[in-house]
Amino acid sequence: MSNMTAETTTATTGLTDANAPISKFIPYITRGFTILVSTSKFLLSSLRPVLLLSPLPVLLYLFAPVTVFLDILATVFVRSPYRIVSYLLDALFPLYVFCGVACITGGVLGLAGRLLCRVILNAVQLRSEDQETTVAGAGEVRIKNVPEEGRKREKGKRVDRERVKFES
Repeated sequence: MSNMTAETTTATTGLTDANAPISKFIPYITRGFTILVSTSKFLLSSLRPVLLLSPLPVLLYLFAPVTVFLDILATVFVRSPYRIVSYLLDALFPLYVFCGVACITGGVLGLAGRLLCRVILNAVQLRSEDQETTVAGAGEVRIKNVPEEGRKREKGKRVDRERVKFES
């Protein structure tokens, strides 16, 4: 019964473990890795005498205090301030965005309000210049805006004296 199950399984999948494409490449992969390891061991063993005669370890030993001192200076004056500033910028970024959006919104609303006020004031000023106001009472009285005598009225300037004259 187990033979039938194995046969039906191979019949449905079409591949067995021995026929899988990866199984054909596994020996080549393992052999290539073995050659790579043995080649690297050989190169390191052949370079060992050269490294022993090299002045590099002596120079590194002589310059170790300078290297450590420069590393400490770099940590104190470059790495630590950079980390502090980057941490603060990351922490304050939402506040920065909020304040920026608030400033932009305030500026847009302020400009819109200013333009709306100018439009309303210009409309009121044009209407008052074009029309004379009549006041009902004992007869017809006309009120007219008249500038002060002797002085030109400047636009936008406020005059302290009365500017209204009653004519009958």
